[in-house]
Amino acid sequence: MIEIEKDYYLLLLDMKNSTKLPAEKAKEKFDQLDNSISYFNDQLRDEVALPMSINYGDEIAGLFRSPQSFYQIASQFRQILFPDTTIRFVSIKGRVAVASDDIRQIGGSIFKKANEEMLRLKKEDKFSWFGIDTEPVNSSLTALSELSNAVINDMSEYQREVYNLLKMGLNQKEIAQKLDKYAQSVWDAVQRSKAAYVLQAEKAISQMLKEINNAKALIKE
Repeated sequence: MIEIEKDYYLLLLDMKNSTKLPAEKAKEKFDQLDNSISYFNDQLRDEVALPMSINYGDEIAGLFRSPQSFYQIASQFRQILFPDTTIRFVSIKGRVAVASDDIRQIGGSIFKKANEEMLRLKKEDKFSWFGIDTEPVNSSLTALSELSNAVINDMSEYQREVYNLLKMGLNQKEIAQKLDKYAQSVWDAVQRSKAAYVLQAEKAISQMLKEINNAKALIKE
């Protein structure tokens, strides 16, 4: 049951330029998103307060007890939408106004601030904003996320494929075998794409989110 006197973490994602997608392509992407949303809602059920769902056409929202998986979720949705479009996202800590099981009805300061920041992201054409901890932590998370997204957006399709396989834990030799490429080709893709910098930044993001979750657990105890 949602409680109005308790802090939660809201993840709000917006599909960029979704109305410009051809109808068939839009249906394909929404079906893929639906499957991924169901997967995360199930896998993260201990973290989920209100399950993620697609609302108002092209927004995805979910209320969580922990922000630990927020970047993982955003990264997965970004990959699903590539190369046709992408997402932007806001993550924020706060309270709801109504103890409802319908995320569209809970309102409160958490949604007000999230909507304000989403409008700003759209206006400035930014990827992300974090409001889940102290200002230094939020600024660091946002900067690392923006940096990673900028580098990823500059990758070729092949470089992005190599990066995704590196992220899954494969080494360069295994990637060359999987993609039927020369080892030199994979090495060149890694170097030119700056994939190592992205992976380092994303590792830092994951660690910071984990530490926020751990600190929250200690306070609760």
